[in-house]
Amino acid sequence: MVTALRQACLTGNWIGAVWLAVLVLAWVNAHAQSPAASPVWIATGYAPQHNYNVAFPHNIIPPPPPLTIADQTVRQIVRVSHGGRGLRVKVSNLFGATPLRLEQMQVALSAGEDAIVPASRRALYFAGPQTVVVAPGQERWSDAVPVWVPAHAHLAVSAYLIRLTPLVTSHAIGLHTNYLAPGNQVASYGLHAATTTRSYFWLSAVAVGSARACAAFVRATPGSGGLWRFHHRWGQLHGRHRSALARPS
Repeated sequence: MVTALRQACLTGNWIGAVWLAVLVLAWVNAHAQSPAASPVWIATGYAPQHNYNVAFPHNIIPPPPPLTIADQTVRQIVRVSHGGRGLRVKVSNLFGATPLRLEQMQVALSAGEDAIVPASRRALYFAGPQTVVVAPGQERWSDAVPVWVPAHAHLAVSAYLIRLTPLVTSHAIGLHTNYLAPGNQVASYGLHAATTTRSYFWLSAVAVGSARACAAFVRATPGSGGLWRFHHRWGQLHGRHRSALARPS
């Protein structure tokens, strides 16, 4: 966080520096407090999964070349719509023919591109252990992480895979830049020797806790027709519009 704040100050972006500090303080403060009651879990980000190796109808987008991942970190950026206290992440192996093993996962506030805010890092656990094995055709929710997630925050979800893993379950037309890097860089501020992809791998959904049931807009279709780099997919624009309408005048 210190590095990110220093960069913001040096570039004269005082508003950005203050906003980043507020986000981190809220995130850390929520981590130190436990909710008084069990929350209602609301999906605030959703990427429908499909088979990476199957062409789209009418071959509008041909299937990409086969991809395998081994001893690599995947860092994926998610923009949530609805904020809340507590966070859970769902990973998917719906189309896989072999078990999906994720050695380690973390979630953090994004600091832009492949960087994260170090003070916001939180490990993800699955029914206790940090390593999760998802059987073919199955999905798994992480345990709840006691943090406050601001509405419209950008989260970085990082996963490390050590074993040779063919990519099958994915959201190919993610239309946002995500990252692949060698070795275990889950906890790294920025990724070394990273390459980019516009797809989401195995990351199916993000949910936040709410004290009461309410509706949250989630993107449930590919984000085509938007400006991929700036989170201007139609679903996210609609979500921001709905939030604006809900604000008191």
